[in-house]
Amino acid sequence: MADGAIALAPISGPTRTLLVAAGFRTAHDVFAMPPSGLAKELRVDVARAADILAEVASCCPREREQHPDERPKRARMAGDQAASRLDPRLQVSALSLLEVSKKQPCIVTFCRGIDTLLGGGMPTGEVTEVVGVPGVGKTQLCTQLAVDASLPKAFGGVDGQTLYIDTEGSFTPDRCAQMADALSAHVRGMAARQSSATAAAAAAAFTTEFQMARIHVVRCTSLAEQMATILGVQGVVKAVEAGPGGGDAAASAPAGSGAAAGAAAAAAAAAAAAAAAPVRLVIVDSIAFHYRGDASSADAGQRSRQLAAQAQALHSLAATRGIAVVVVNHVTTKLGGRGDAWGSGNGGGIGAGAASEAAEAAGLLGDGSAAASAAAAAAMAGSCDSLGAGSQLAPALGDSWAHACTNRLFLYWFGKVRVARLAKSPSRPLGAAAFAVTSEGVRRPPAEGSA
Repeated sequence: MADGAIALAPISGPTRTLLVAAGFRTAHDVFAMPPSGLAKELRVDVARAADILAEVASCCPREREQHPDERPKRARMAGDQAASRLDPRLQVSALSLLEVSKKQPCIVTFCRGIDTLLGGGMPTGEVTEVVGVPGVGKTQLCTQLAVDASLPKAFGGVDGQTLYIDTEGSFTPDRCAQMADALSAHVRGMAARQSSATAAAAAAAFTTEFQMARIHVVRCTSLAEQMATILGVQGVVKAVEAGPGGGDAAASAPAGSGAAAGAAAAAAAAAAAAAAAPVRLVIVDSIAFHYRGDASSADAGQRSRQLAAQAQALHSLAATRGIAVVVVNHVTTKLGGRGDAWGSGNGGGIGAGAASEAAEAAGLLGDGSAAASAAAAAAMAGSCDSLGAGSQLAPALGDSWAHACTNRLFLYWFGKVRVARLAKSPSRPLGAAAFAVTSEGVRRPPAEGSA
């Protein structure tokens, strides 16, 4: 068992679920607390907490031996942290950070408006939250990004793999293959225009099977599974990058002849070739699903601690490995007050104060005239008023989660047109862009031309 990981410990299922749901990652985390503190975290009585400590200790004796007395250990940890703050090797200049940020690539969405809004595409090295009502295109955008992450560098891509953490069961392989087919055709067209033998060879290898083999889906059917996957995401990414055994994949293809054997061999070869790339994108679709239906997460304090731990794990992954992390969130109705509808503060929402933003979107979608903008603003304000006086749509999970992500992208309906609105970013100006979901994937609206 690696580092006493709770998710891999040979303990009972109920004990594992309790510990993982409360945010405990390793046996060290459990032993660092007295029975009374553990009881408070797990919301059980002290006797039950003592039994859990004993069960974990019996399964993790080596880790238990490292915790004879926690007070000296905590003193040493405090001293180590103070010393690390004084270590000049850990200091980084602002100039160095600027140079690194300039080298960070983006993952294109193939919607020019959204790419421009985000500064070239979904940024790597950052955590971006995608918020919106059901059916507006959140999963469509995530699937498009998962396909686009495999785009070769010769065609403006990042040439990487994707880890797709699916908590809702909304990932659809058929739809993903449809988008991959469209991207393959697009790349072949780019190669033909370049008239380069190298580009033609790269386009020929960029098949639908190649793209699909680079998307790794982890299905989480409970909050405990979601917590275990996200808190251990560094290990999951390393396992994805290690691949299924390299050249053994092709060797394990079923023997035979004809079209079936040829297709199997081609799929195995595509999987082996696709594995030779780093993970450049991690998607969580969605972070809120299990919290909205899990009774054990009713305690607001416990939920905040769990979300903070998951956010920390995702930020660490993005920063240390240069990975783009995309987290999908739901919306909820927020009652009371008419604040800024687009959340230029902490919470944010879509409510009756959206008239000015509607005018901005109208400038993107219509002729840009003052009359058109004013009419669109009035229409949007009227649709928002239908939520009821003093109410607005706001991201789920509360104000504390609003600080967890680097960027926040709202997806909403403007009449019959989908609009993406950048509501939070430390480096990009806020703004809106129209997009469409077509048979080929996420693209610009037809009025703006094809992608």
